[in-house]
Amino acid sequence: MLFLTKLSSGTGNLPNNTISALHTLGFKSRMKKVLFLSHELSATGAPKMLYYAALAVKNSGGFPTVFSPIDGVMRQKLTQADIPVVINQRISLELVQNFEVVVVNTVIQAAMVRALVKIPGLTVVWWLHESQLLTSVLGNNKDLADSNVRIICVSEYAKSFMPVGFHAEVLLNGIPDDVPPAAPDKSWLGVYCKQIPPSGKRHTPLFGILKRSAM
Repeated sequence: MLFLTKLSSGTGNLPNNTISALHTLGFKSRMKKVLFLSHELSATGAPKMLYYAALAVKNSGGFPTVFSPIDGVMRQKLTQADIPVVINQRISLELVQNFEVVVVNTVIQAAMVRALVKIPGLTVVWWLHESQLLTSVLGNNKDLADSNVRIICVSEYAKSFMPVGFHAEVLLNGIPDDVPPAAPDKSWLGVYCKQIPPSGKRHTPLFGILKRSAM
């Protein structure tokens, strides 16, 4: 679990890898600085989506960095893309205040969202990858429904599990396959259906949402 703490004496108490990440970002730049808070960095759905979102921010001219309490294989992919990664159980308030936008990945980080929304001038985006779990977790954190957090769900189906009072935008997931497709089995004929968004609806890419958030 990730905890937000306040340092007693500026950045002097920050671990070396955090300081390196700060220097790498270049805070004097006018480009958007986005902090992604992940619960872990395994090669599972939510961390993979976070990787592609951070990559999209970087490719659009922004400065993303990723903070996670638990290391994993996605750290290598992030660092290979020149995206700073910090592995630590605690993140300082001073570090967070250097960013314009913070993206909190998954619903299980509700406590972190509660701490972040209290920071003046900070845009907080809560990216929810779950569905049924939203009912219980958000139900136990109803105070966040009235906060200024910007909530994103991965589908209309997932959004339907949000308790009354919560509002969210929908961002459909879509990332490249890691495993090459198997050779087709010609002994049978398969039919598949591709989901198409309802007519008239547009789904805004996450980096577009982030770009709009700080305007």
